Order: sequence, then C-alpha cells, then structure tokens
Amino acid sequence: MRPLRFLVNPASGGRQGLALLRQLDQLAPGRVTRTGAIQLPELLAHAAGEGGALVACGGDGTAASLLEAGAANGTIGRVPVGIIPLGTGNDLARCLGWLNAGTPAQVCQALATAPITRIDRWLLHGPSGTRSFFNYLSIGADARIVAAFQRARSLQPWLVTLPGVGKALYGALGAMIAQPPLGRAVEWPTAQGIPDWAAALVVASIPSYAGGARLARAIAADDGRLDAFALPGGMSLGAIVAKVRRPRGLAFSPTFRLRWPMLAQFDGEPHRLPAGPYRIERAGMVPVLVRPSAVLDVGRADGACTTQGIERS
Repeated sequence: MRPLRFLVNPASGGRQGLALLRQLDQLAPGRVTRTGAIQLPELLAHAAGEGGALVACGGDGTAASLLEAGAANGTIGRVPVGIIPLGTGNDLARCLGWLNAGTPAQVCQALATAPITRIDRWLLHGPSGTRSFFNYLSIGADARIVAAFQRARSLQPWLVTLPGVGKALYGALGAMIAQPPLGRAVEWPTAQGIPDWAAALVVASIPSYAGGARLARAIAADDGRLDAFALPGGMSLGAIVAKVRRPRGLAFSPTFRLRWPMLAQFDGEPHRLPAGPYRIERAGMVPVLVRPSAVLDVGRADGACTTQGIERS
C-alpha cells in the first residue's frame, strides 16, 4: 500500500471540505494540508520522497493545480494524483471512478492500492502567457456561466450541499445568460468554422463535461487528441447540461484567434483571455490514480474515460 498525503480545499462542496478535513485528520494524522497552507512543490517533494501519492480533495480545479504543480517542478512521473471529489462538476473524478466511491475511509483504502494511469496534459499559449488544462478548455457562454455560478456559490455556499441544486443552478444560469454569436469573436481556421448559432466552443480531452454531460462516445483522456464542440446558448445549453441534448462536433484546430477579449474556463476555473492569436499543444502526460471499476470502454453511458496502459503499483 502506498502512503497518501491529502490536499483539502475547505471551501469546496459548499464548505463540505471542512467536514472532510476533520475526518481525514483522524484517518491520517499529520498527512492532511489545507489549500494555501503549504507550497505545492514542497508537498510534492514530501510525497515523492516516500514513494507515495497526493490526493486532491476538492473540485476539478484543485486536482488540476496538483497535476500542474507536478508537471512544473519535475515530479510529474513520480507522484500520482488521486481525487476525493467535493466540487460541483467533478468531471475528472467521474472519469477516473472516484465519484460516489464510498466513505472517506473506504476511498482512502482504495486509493492506497489503486492502479496508475496517465492522462494528457495540454497547454494554451497566447498573448498573456501559457495556461494548462487536463479536462477541457471552453470559450464563450459556458465560461460566463461558470463565473456567475462561482459568484452565486460564494454568496450562498450552502446551496451546493443540497442534492442536485448545484447542477440545477448551473442549468438555470445557462438558460438566462445570453452570448453574442461566437463566430464573430473567434476565428477558427477550419473549413466549417464555428456555426452562426454557437454560443460556446469546447475543446475536450475527457468525455465528461459540466458535471456529467457526455460530449461524445469516443473521447479518450490518454490518446494525444483533442475534440472540439460547438454548444448553443440559452435553453439549449441548459438542455446539454441536463443531458437531454448533445453538442455538435467540430473539426479541431490547434490554432485560433480572438478578435476581442473573451471569458474562458480551464477545467472549471474561469479566466479572461485577451484578444490575439492562440496555439494549443500537447505537453506530455501526468500520472493519476484510477479506480479499477473505471477501467471501462468509452461506450459506457456514464462517460468513463478509456485508460490505456494501466500500471500496477
């Protein structure tokens, strides 16, 4: 069994992170850290030195921060990252099989013996620098929804602790937020371009989107490919989040240009992009812990990732 260290975001899940923090302190005393309490390279060094793993306890953003820290400081191949999901979307945790995986004690036991797989890491280069993503990058209406959702959650954190309320709020915001036609703002240099009706562009490395909406059947997290999709706005975007409508696939382009500044989201975290040219590139792979039951083919309706090259620890 591998030793585990935990990074807990106390604000995740409507402050459910605080309750998990107390539970983990009892299960693994001295091995639990709050976000912001330690520099991530230091935490990674501790885990690498003992041949262990790090567990992100939070949403997709918490998991992405650990994965990127490992890639940035050279421990990328030595410290796998597991997830105890607390966020609203939890798309990577869903793909890797950790959503609803049991009590904290049961999940910790499973993480200690879970096999390792690797998923693709992607970089977006642009006028303001470089940012990474592991799940998906999106531009347009859904990024504006994420930003509005985060504002609402910060004001009323208890809302997202109620079953289904987080997704319902996300869907309602999707129905209310208007977005001008995306094709005017984004130059997407493919033959078909971006449809006139599109309000959002999603470039995905995993099949799960916005808390479990399934983008397409044949998306794998470890095949070195990205898939592009156009999403409508208004009620139709809410229908995609509610899993009653599918987005339209687009030809992928590794380069694009924004005619004016746009709001984007990277793995569920909003970020404003300035106008100018952008380029997407693959930047290696990162190790993650996968629940054995998640090693499924992509035809499953639950949006599980394909996981080729499973390693046993």
